[in-house]
Order: sequence, then C-alpha cells, then structure tokens
Amino acid sequence: MQRVTRSNQSSGSINDELRGYFESESFMDIMRRVVSNIVAEESFQLAFKKSVDAAVASAVEPFNKKLAEFEQYAPRVTDLEKKINDLESCLSAAQEEAKLAINKANDNEQYSRKYNLRFIGIEEKKDENCTELIVAFCKEKLGIVVPANTIDRAHRVGKKSEGKTRAILVKFMNYNSKLMVCIQKKLLKDSDFDINEDLTYINMKLFSHARKYASNIKSTWFSDGKLFVRDSLSKIAEKIVYIRLYNFLLEIKFLNPLQSGFRPGDSTVNQLTCLVHKIYDALERGREVRMVFLDISKAFDKVWHKGLLYKLEKIGVRDPLLSWFKSCLTNRKQRVVTDGQFSEWKNIKAGVPQGSVLGPLLFLIYINDITENLETDCFLYADDTSLHDIVETPAVSSSKIKAAIQRDVKTTSIMTTTPKQAWMPPQVKG
Repeated sequence: MQRVTRSNQSSGSINDELRGYFESESFMDIMRRVVSNIVAEESFQLAFKKSVDAAVASAVEPFNKKLAEFEQYAPRVTDLEKKINDLESCLSAAQEEAKLAINKANDNEQYSRKYNLRFIGIEEKKDENCTELIVAFCKEKLGIVVPANTIDRAHRVGKKSEGKTRAILVKFMNYNSKLMVCIQKKLLKDSDFDINEDLTYINMKLFSHARKYASNIKSTWFSDGKLFVRDSLSKIAEKIVYIRLYNFLLEIKFLNPLQSGFRPGDSTVNQLTCLVHKIYDALERGREVRMVFLDISKAFDKVWHKGLLYKLEKIGVRDPLLSWFKSCLTNRKQRVVTDGQFSEWKNIKAGVPQGSVLGPLLFLIYINDITENLETDCFLYADDTSLHDIVETPAVSSSKIKAAIQRDVKTTSIMTTTPKQAWMPPQVKG
C-alpha cells in the first residue's frame, strides 16, 4: 500500500511538472516557431490552398448548376413577362371599356326614366287606383291640376310589408307635366310626403354616398338624372379669391372706367343718368346725337380660356393662384344627349362658369380692352355696349361720325364674335 501511494504521488508530481512545462512561455515559444516553420513551407501553403479551393468549388458547384439551368429558362421567362405585361394592358383596356359600357348603359337607363317621379308617403289602400291617387294628391297638396291623361302609368314599387308604405312610381306623358310637379314639390317641405327622381341603382348609390360620406357639402340633389353638389368650402374660397383679386384690380387701376357692370357702387342708373345728360346737353345746343346699342350674344360663353389666363398673367397674377385658375377653367368637357343617344365628349375651350362668384369678374377682365380701338364715345354695362357721338356741325361731320360709328360697330362685332383672333397678341393665338 505504501508503494502504491508513493507511486501515485510520483505520478502526480510528474503530471504537474509536465503541465507546468506545457503552459510555460518557453514551450509556447517553441510551438510558435514550429508552426511558423510549417506554415512557411511551400508544400503546406499549396496543400492549404488546394483544400480551400476544393471546398469553395464544392460549395459553388450547385449554384453554378442552378445558374446554368436558369440561363436556359431566361428567354422563356422574358417571353412570359412580355405576355403578362400584354395581358395586363389588355385587361386594363377591357376594364376601361367595361366602365364606359356600364356608364353608357346607366346613362341610357336614366334617360329612359326622364319622365318618372316617385311619390313617397301616400297612404296605401286596398284595391287602389294609383293614377287617381296621384291626381288627388297633386290637387290637394301641390295646388295644381294634373289631368289623368298626362299620366302614362302609376304603380307601387317595392315589396309589400306590414307597417310600411310603398312609393308610387309615376311616368308622365311629357316633361312639362313632370316639371310642373317638381316646381310645386317645395310645398311638401317639413311634411310626411316627398317627391324624388326615379334613379337607377348606380345613381342611387352615388347619391346616397355623396349625402352620407362627402364632407364640406352644403347640399346634394338630383335633377333630370344629373347629380348636383353644392360645396360650402369652395364658395367660401371663391369669395376670398374674388375679394383679393377685385381689390388688386382697383389698386393697379385696371378696370375700365367706362364699365359699370358687376361693379360695387355702380349701376345702370348711374350710366343712364350720364347718357341722358349728354343727350339733353347736345339737344339744348342744337346738336345731333348718333347712337348704337349693342349686346354680346352668349357673352360668358365667349371667354376664351387661353386668352383669359394670358391676361391674368399679364396684369400680375402669378402662381399658385394662376395655376388655380387654370385648374378651374381647363379640362372641362361637354356632350349632347338627344333621344337617348350620346355624342362624344368635347373639350370646352371657352366660357366661364355662370352662376359662380368669380365668373362676372373674369368676364370683365377679358373684355376690359374692348374700348381701346374705338373712335366714338362708349359706355359699357357687362356685355351691353352703347356707342354714341355728337354731331357738332351736321354739314361737315355727320358723314364722318356715321363712318366712325360703322367702323366701331364692325370692330366690336369682330371682337365679340371671334375673340380668339381679335383680342389676343400673336403669341397667344392658336
């Protein structure tokens, strides 16, 4: 036992000595020199490089195979992409055509209902005659006589249910009968009755959505199958622009002093007073007065958009206000509807929106220079023009004044019938 113990002690001592030697700095230095010598040998470097190259090649080989396979399919992929793009283009075109077809079908359907009205709230009775009910209702509630022979047909619409009164759909024989009822339906305000347009499903959804979800809308209504929306904010914005623009025109003294139309503080009374005074003064002095009164037909429709924008820019209107005017005036379209047939949409290149706040002021800006080339005296009230001159010596000047008035009439006629050619400088024409 003692021998074994000494042997164990001797073995443990050797292990400790070896561990101490292996952990010593001298042994580590020897190992570093050995490793450095091995790494420095060319054979080791070649073997190491060969091993690395083999590992890289082994890793890259599957990728190269996949890449080669992809290159084989690349032309097919490109062809498929082209076909997909073509299909998307065809689908987009088909969707647009479908929308146009749906809209046209909706327009045609709404047009077929142009003589229709829905009467809501009339009590439903057993074995009723709807035509007689409508005639009696119009006489009692609207105060008008609607003969039975002006009604093509009348009947209840919708499913019959307990406690619910169905509307009566009425088709009149002509538009005037329908219009007479529409004018008088204002008498039903705050009552349990109502009269509405007979709308298609699409128009009814549009109408309901506009009334329920559209913000800043003052009122919404349908008339003759057309949706009308009155935006309260747009009117406020338009009034603000009007005030700023009008004050600017006064500041730069742009507005023609002979123009009395749409001018606060001015009126036809002032113009007539001035004109009558000139006539009486001439007659009291024994002179003659030659006068011609002109009126521009469809004056607001003759305001050429491109020319108006040019004049606005010329007087000092700049962006963003100029772009705002351009947005309001351009890209407007119109078409003709007759007997259920629709013409193609056409761009509107002239005209200011009638009934708008800014329309009259824009018209004044457009015709402001109408008096520049006139030889006789002139007064303006919007689109009404009076040319006049006093004949001081009839024997000498009568023929000259007559010729001058004739030239002014011709000049004014050209400017009002072809404003695009006559009122604008060469760079704006076309």
